Amino acid sequence: MRPLLFFLLLLNPAAAFVINEFMAVNNALYADEQGEFDDWLEIYNPQDAPQDLGGLYMSNDREDPTVWQFPKDTVVAPLGRVLIWLDNDPEQGPRHTPFRLSGSGGLVLLTDRVSCATS
Repeated sequence: MRPLLFFLLLLNPAAAFVINEFMAVNNALYADEQGEFDDWLEIYNPQDAPQDLGGLYMSNDREDPTVWQFPKDTVVAPLGRVLIWLDNDPEQGPRHTPFRLSGSGGLVLLTDRVSCATS
């Protein structure tokens, strides 16, 4: 069995967010609004004040770090969490991305930049 390896990069030093958890192969843990068990990622706000994810980007492609932009007013409560569905079904709602994770490993970027560098 090969180990699952993901690189999670937060490329916004001013942001106060933590990629807290993710699941690349969700067979039965959490269902989305349509009852589907899709890939997901949880973002945590460790601050004592609300923080807005609006305008930040998420991607699974280092060549295109702006694959998906968080909608305006995606506010995370103090010490709160928000679940993002990485399911390639953006038509299902504002927290559904146009990409998925791979069960064999990959990359997730959270950035406020149009371009980024990774090593």
